[in-house]
Amino acid sequence: MIFRHAIGLIRIYAPAMAAEAVLYPKLKPILNQYPKIRLEIVVDDRWADIVKEGSDMGVRLGNKVAKEMIAGATSAPLKMVLVAFARLFGATRLTEKY
Repeated sequence: MIFRHAIGLIRIYAPAMAAEAVLYPKLKPILNQYPKIRLEIVVDDRWADIVKEGSDMGVRLGNKVAKEMIAGATSAPLKMVLVAFARLFGATRLTEKY
């Protein structure tokens, strides 16, 4: 494998939801396999310029990336639901229940 002797620091920029749901679970096996890799993970929900922030890579929710970036899917699509008191919706009825 090409990364057999991987070593060094990797800076990753990610929103909190992506870090918790996708990034952390995927990184644990990699770090166990390559103990000389160090990670610096910046968890921030603002839409920042990953390069200007000094990161090597970033995680985005959705599929919007700057034109000079390349992207690949890191997970299956995440599902989200809206949860609120029924009176907030007034006469509107939600038809799907989870």
